[in-house]
Amino acid sequence: MSGQGQTADPPARSTAPRAAIVPAAGLGVTIAGTGIAVPHKRLSNQDLERMMDTSDEWIVQRTGIRNRFVCEWDRGESTYTLATAALRAACTDARIDPATLDLVIVATMSAESTCPATASRVAAELGTRNAGG
Repeated sequence: MSGQGQTADPPARSTAPRAAIVPAAGLGVTIAGTGIAVPHKRLSNQDLERMMDTSDEWIVQRTGIRNRFVCEWDRGESTYTLATAALRAACTDARIDPATLDLVIVATMSAESTCPATASRVAAELGTRNAGG
């Protein structure tokens, strides 16, 4: 969720029927759908120029980043709420019930707490029955 190259508008989703979800031979893991959620607040390099001694050129040259998105706690945005929204969108995209998931993985450097894990909170929020987190 770094915001690098992301926009706040998610891509359009196809409404065409999907073929049956069949895992690759012997692997047992399939990406059946994708979802995205980004915070509302966008922070550009120009915004950073006004806050500190830097420039858009300097930042882009070293990182490639032009914009980033920042969670606003007062709006209820957090790693947990964004991960939940993204997984809900991925389940909708895949046309699967979140309750049927086996595992929820959340990889983050910005979790609000270490216990319970963000993945466990997301799994519980979406009503998974037996998913590990």
